[in-house]
Amino acid sequence: MFYRVEMPEVTPEEVLLEEVQRSSAIVRWLEEMIDQWRVEPLDTDAELRALIESEGPEAAGDSQLDAAATSRQTGLPRLGTVVYFDKGGTVAPTEVAAWIKIYQDERMMAVKAAKTAIDAGIAERLVRIAEREVDVMVAVLRASLEELGLPVTPEVGVVVARQLRAIGGASG
Repeated sequence: MFYRVEMPEVTPEEVLLEEVQRSSAIVRWLEEMIDQWRVEPLDTDAELRALIESEGPEAAGDSQLDAAATSRQTGLPRLGTVVYFDKGGTVAPTEVAAWIKIYQDERMMAVKAAKTAIDAGIAERLVRIAEREVDVMVAVLRASLEELGLPVTPEVGVVVARQLRAIGGASG
């Protein structure tokens, strides 16, 4: 027990794979959130601001807003820029830096988790496990057909292969 929670039995390999998947999912989520940002610089000229307020940000054109509000060096919102989410809400200028920092940190975490998994030989182990599972399925199918008195013919092999591919396609 840990903090009154039953500890699951997991292998080190499972922990590494879960961490790779978790970090990758967090990075993708952060990318989706950041991709929703649109920027409106504080120093937008009055004409452009009036256009934005009267007809919405789409009328002004994203390229004008982006050029005025993003850093040429980094492509990120300039300091002092308010970032708006496409689906509502804002991110204050100081929060933009925090979001970017979290995104960069999580990307590094994903890379470290992936490298650790590679160094531990997880991919090779997964291949060996998959090969063993295939061997077990083939043995079960052969034994089942023999027990039923059905011959294992090339035609049966074709049907079984097709069904296994269909199952694999449905789950993957």
